[in-house]
Amino acid sequence: MAVSQTEEQIYMRTFYDSACTQLDQDIYLDVVATNSTTGTATGTDTQYTQSGTPFAYNTIAMSLTGIGTASAGISIEITDAATATSPQLGVVGVACGIATGASACGFGAVAHDQAANSDVGMTIADNVSVATGQGGLIDVTLTGSGAAYSGALNALSLTAGTFPAWAVSGGSAVDSTTVSGQLAFTPALQFASGTLTLTDSSDLGSASFTIATTGGNGSITDTATGKVVATFSVDATGTGTITYSNGTTGTISNWVLLG
Repeated sequence: MAVSQTEEQIYMRTFYDSACTQLDQDIYLDVVATNSTTGTATGTDTQYTQSGTPFAYNTIAMSLTGIGTASAGISIEITDAATATSPQLGVVGVACGIATGASACGFGAVAHDQAANSDVGMTIADNVSVATGQGGLIDVTLTGSGAAYSGALNALSLTAGTFPAWAVSGGSAVDSTTVSGQLAFTPALQFASGTLTLTDSSDLGSASFTIATTGGNGSITDTATGKVVATFSVDATGTGTITYSNGTTGTISNWVLLG
């Protein structure tokens, strides 16, 4: 339903029965164009049992920037509760900025676990850029990070940080990871080669992997001591062997370590 030239309200309902008397889901969105390239959308999503009792209630907040340009951004935050007046069960946020040859995205989430009487949360950020490399290959460079959080029940909260990042506050960080790498593809988008490095601060470990079309090899390092604790190699099917620093070995099958 058009409210004005810059505002549109959207209503959508689904029903359990063909006579449309037993409401299943009720969605409402208010979409506003703030100018020619930006806009917002806010609304709710309520779900009902067949007896008509609400059992899930979500709020939705969205913003769009750069509409119709070469550099666009989107941010969405959704909260979850049993009803409109019930305590929040969780919240999720996703944001991405996309420009020619590059993208940056962020993700955040908090869950209030009443059964465990505690909260858990997480954030993820990644950046990807694309450029033409040697021999006409397409080089994809990626970096990313993630963090996990914990706290007392209802202690954690999620807020939007510097776009497109999200931030969790009110608890303690329990783990963090980083990833970086570069992948090369042919002009036909067939994989050619790549390198990846993953570091986990909680486990004090870092894994590096170099791969080509015929297979790859890598190593796992104890970041506290700088000692290589294992090396591994696989063929193109993900079959290979891992060798530990004490001389023992294990089998890798279909990219999964079996022992």
